[in-house]
Amino acid sequence: MRLIVAAAAFVAAVFISPPALACESPARVIEGLSTRFPDTSLRAHLTGRSAAAFVLRYNRVPPETAYRADEVLVFEDPNFPRFNLIELFLNGCLVGGGVLAAPFVDILLSVDGADI
Repeated sequence: MRLIVAAAAFVAAVFISPPALACESPARVIEGLSTRFPDTSLRAHLTGRSAAAFVLRYNRVPPETAYRADEVLVFEDPNFPRFNLIELFLNGCLVGGGVLAAPFVDILLSVDGADI
């Protein structure tokens, strides 16, 4: 139970913060996470076909979503090894994301976008 609460705090650091700017860029999100969670590292940075393939599959994860994104950041933190934070961007602005189990993220990252 504590691990779920900790994971929720991890994602809340991005979504529940002081008044948001009109556009949260990938660089600003990385900076914010690095400040709040110094052990956090960028696991993957996807653009182009790789991002499209990831978002297509991410949207199919229950509950299904309909995010449009052209850039994806995946973060990991050794303090929360069972979870990864996903951040989705469209035209350089944060549009959504969430926390998924790390093994599931492994599967989403393993596709190359050939079917897009």
